[in-house]
Amino acid sequence: MQQAAKPNGALTKTKPNGALTKTKRLRSRHKGVKRIQNKFRAFLKVDERNVSLGLYSTEDEAARVVDEGHVYQGLAPVNFKNELYNDDVACVAENVDQFAKLKRFQSRQFSKAQTTSRFRGVRKRHDRWECYMHWKQHITLGSYGSEEGAASVYDEACIYQYLDPVNFPDFPYDEDKIRQPADLSTFVEQKRKQAVQATKAGQSTRFIGVTWSSRRSRWAVNLTLPTEQAGRSTCVFFGCFDTDEEAARVADKGRIRHGLKAVNFPHSQYDHHQLSQVVDFREQSRAEARRIVKARQLSRFTGVSWNRMIKKWEAYVYKSYVNLNQKKGSKKRVLGYFAREEDAALAADRGRVQNGQKAVNSEEMTRQ
Repeated sequence: MQQAAKPNGALTKTKPNGALTKTKRLRSRHKGVKRIQNKFRAFLKVDERNVSLGLYSTEDEAARVVDEGHVYQGLAPVNFKNELYNDDVACVAENVDQFAKLKRFQSRQFSKAQTTSRFRGVRKRHDRWECYMHWKQHITLGSYGSEEGAASVYDEACIYQYLDPVNFPDFPYDEDKIRQPADLSTFVEQKRKQAVQATKAGQSTRFIGVTWSSRRSRWAVNLTLPTEQAGRSTCVFFGCFDTDEEAARVADKGRIRHGLKAVNFPHSQYDHHQLSQVVDFREQSRAEARRIVKARQLSRFTGVSWNRMIKKWEAYVYKSYVNLNQKKGSKKRVLGYFAREEDAALAADRGRVQNGQKAVNSEEMTRQ
């Protein structure tokens, strides 16, 4: 374990290969915030002890809760100093411990609201909708891509037990077909297999050399190509693409470039002379895939960018400041996250107007 110097002269521990330790990676750029897996915990320091304020989805949201705690104690905010905080919890809480307890309760309620469904027997788990029922014990009937699909499976489970459907009572279910399994365990196993088959059907393709990447949510091209050593081969990655057809054409071009025959589309559709002139087709295809992703994440509006972790449009504004050494600089202030790009653009305009700058996105939208 070595020690590396920070720009301000402080030291931080690093591993022999130059990577930062786990403690360094868990730190946040805001005070009173710590990263816990894919969430952020906010905490206050009261009487030499850390008091938790709950878990939050974004780093800025947790930082604002920390500022609310400081304002409740009669102190100045430490993260977003120019914002006004008017918190309902501060009016109800009698002391700091009760304030922290109410904040933890609010964070749990918000997290629970994100995973609950409007249908009975359905909840959200890992970006999918899980159907479950209680019959002497908790039984899972599988995970589905749509909320309505999981709700209809719960209705079928009710019909199998000779109960009335609760989610779609007017839908004409085939009761005789639903009650074909001999017992409940067979019915549950059948529904779980159907859910797995539906998931695989959405992630499978008829093209060779193309697979679905769950981590990137795109179609990946992986080819097994021969090496210079006789009788040996290696797996080569050519990038990820939006459609399986686009990935299949890249896979064919990669096979042709290495002296093999195209298998997904007719061999005569490709320009073999042009492919032979490419020095490194693998790097070219991967660079093209990265360019497509980067172009999708760019916004046509000022102060708007795509947040890959939250998967929403981020609105921000830069505010200038002068430090103690009379040096000018600017600090990025995140205004929020939005599902629509236009909503983030309007929020960025409001932030620019508050800083005494001109709104430019609203004019761009009126011209279009």
